Amino acid sequence: MIKIAGISIAVLLALLYVTGLKLDNAKTEARLAKKEALENWAKAEALQKSLDTERANAAQVAQIETQYLEALNNAKLQNDTLRADVESGRAKLRIKATCAKHLPETATADPGNDAGAAELTGSSRQAYYDLRDRHAKAIEQILALQGFARLCSQITP
Repeated sequence: MIKIAGISIAVLLALLYVTGLKLDNAKTEARLAKKEALENWAKAEALQKSLDTERANAAQVAQIETQYLEALNNAKLQNDTLRADVESGRAKLRIKATCAKHLPETATADPGNDAGAAELTGSSRQAYYDLRDRHAKAIEQILALQGFARLCSQITP
């Protein structure tokens, strides 16, 4: 009977030992799982912050683009209005110039005489309008690029 009790105690101790090992392994696995979960949480927070920053930057770029397009459209509208006004006769394109009166070759011309205001020819007017359009577009592109450069300099440390 003592032998059976000794064997029973030995089996019981062996079971307790195996159960303790399993419990220890479970605790270790739980610690590792908790550590991994915390690392994943930190990564998720970093990714969310990065995503939020990217969205804010995209919104700022969209705002710069909207301002650029609005200014460009306003400049084009102003130029189209000027063109329509000149074509309809409501306005004239004049060049600041002094024109000498046509005098016979025998007469001496006074260089201070002004025969009237100088005006652009039709093809010159078209070239002037095109130049105004390109100038307005170039200015607005430069301003948009400067805004984008400022945004990029704020993003990168």
